[in-house]
Amino acid sequence: TTATACNSFNWYGNQYTSTGEYMHILTNTSSCDSIVRMQLTINKAPEIEICVVSVDSTSTKNVLVWTKPTTHFIDTFKIYRDVVGTYTYVGAVPYDSLSLFIDTDVGINPAITQYRYKINTVDTCGFESELSDYHQTIHLNSPILGGATIDLLWQGYEGFTSNYYYRILRDTIGDFSWHAIDSVSSNVFVYSDIHLPVINNPSYLIEIAFPGCIATRKRGQSYNSTRSNRQTI
Repeated sequence: TTATACNSFNWYGNQYTSTGEYMHILTNTSSCDSIVRMQLTINKAPEIEICVVSVDSTSTKNVLVWTKPTTHFIDTFKIYRDVVGTYTYVGAVPYDSLSLFIDTDVGINPAITQYRYKINTVDTCGFESELSDYHQTIHLNSPILGGATIDLLWQGYEGFTSNYYYRILRDTIGDFSWHAIDSVSSNVFVYSDIHLPVINNPSYLIEIAFPGCIATRKRGQSYNSTRSNRQTI
């Protein structure tokens, strides 16, 4: 007999499984016990990884995106942020919602520092998976005007395993129309803009472009870059 209740054996027959031997004690109407050993495959809370974390277009909030697996056994995605070395729960997203989380906690300010996040899943029986690997936002320091140049310094993204490069974006006319003025390797975190734009207060962003991922609900929304906070000279 296959038991399906969440507080008993959970044998869903999907890819999120583990196999082992289990012992069950059966008692008949005469109070005689029998021990039955069974080789069962039981479900585990499905694991998931972050696709990307970024800073939103207002440069005031962090955004986390993941690609949602197709399964009937995830109830919720839970988001954790690194708070002084401890990953602390900061919010949840139901499975049937867009697979995107915006961190609106008071005190979170991408203009001040960078942030690390992890994610896990809660299955329909309430079991949590292990936390994912972390992803960390890009943080751009305040630009420094040094004579005829503007010097940029940033703290790099962490979480991508494939090769990438940083693009330097500048708002050249003050209307938040961003243009890539140059790019540097993933191990470079400084750049000097020697071609100063003809405005008094240029703004800058650091961006990574990558093949992309889909934040899914019923229709997908594509994300193929991550950006730092915005800084203005």
